[in-house]
Amino acid sequence: AKETVLPETDDDAVRILTIHSAKGLEFPVVVVSGLTSAMVRPPRGVQVRFPDSDGWAIRLNKDLTTQEYEDTVEVEEQRDRDERIRLLYVATTRARDHLVVSVHRKETDGTTVTSAEVLYDAGWNPDLVEQLEIEDYERPRDPAPGSGSRQPDFELPTLGDWQRAHDAVLAAAARPIAVSATGLAAEERDPGDVDPLPRGRTAGDGAAIGSAVHAVLQSIDLGTGVGLTDSCARAAASEGVGGRADLVEALCHSALDSDLIRRAAQCRHFREVYVGVPDGDRVLEGFIDLLYEDGDGVAIVDYKTDSWKHVADLDAKVEHYQGQMRAYARAVNESVGREVTSATLLFLGRDHSVAKSVEM
Repeated sequence: AKETVLPETDDDAVRILTIHSAKGLEFPVVVVSGLTSAMVRPPRGVQVRFPDSDGWAIRLNKDLTTQEYEDTVEVEEQRDRDERIRLLYVATTRARDHLVVSVHRKETDGTTVTSAEVLYDAGWNPDLVEQLEIEDYERPRDPAPGSGSRQPDFELPTLGDWQRAHDAVLAAAARPIAVSATGLAAEERDPGDVDPLPRGRTAGDGAAIGSAVHAVLQSIDLGTGVGLTDSCARAAASEGVGGRADLVEALCHSALDSDLIRRAAQCRHFREVYVGVPDGDRVLEGFIDLLYEDGDGVAIVDYKTDSWKHVADLDAKVEHYQGQMRAYARAVNESVGREVTSATLLFLGRDHSVAKSVEM
């Protein structure tokens, strides 16, 4: 059976659970739904039972059953009802501070009993209340015949006010609690600004090649590049672009041959550094490709595998990515208290790379 993931104590979120999944857990506020369903539902389809006596009992449909099955109906219905009452007890004891239930029910002939009716009868039964030693109990007065439903003690919102509040809650719930640095940059981007695909790549393999390059540069020795060919072949295969291993290797070579990476290799450096800091009512997080100590501060580097033909073409890309780099710099400064002395975008090409600084 799949185990329920325990929530964090400060997790400000609504969790939807089955009663079985909620066993053993407590929550500040619990809303129990589905109380209008019948406590005992009529059987559907083929039913097989094994009564205490020898043999078996079967029901093929409502008109075709064995006598043994008919003999067990009353006992099985009572067992089923008892089990549902136990589940109802579990559901209504998960709340630590507030329990919200609806006892809406319809007039019936008594043959179908719902969970709402069971709760209503239990909650307003004077004998039960006395047994539970509840003080100052007063049964709510039923509305006078013909007077309609009892009116609430508060003013109901208009449909328009309710709809606006409803939409605001859904919009807030749909907003992710965490945003990546690249996502933050995308929020600031012109909606019409679309990145061109790198040279010789298709929409299907562009991201995969970039992922393979990052995977290699995450683990390869930046100073020597030992085992580069094999690492590129493995990374390309794992990303499903094994036929482009030569391109992955060429892009990695252009990074390792750059003055920037050679300098970083001689300093204390870290790769694929996770950063996460508060950003208003959410969390800003991301992974810095390369971070190295630079004097009293630190420098960050981000690899880019975008296509480019001329160095002049990169100015627009720098402007495009500067929000991401500034977010990284702020995250580093706030999380470890180190000043970011430089932030560099390293654009990788087949033959060489170009380092572009981002103003902080």
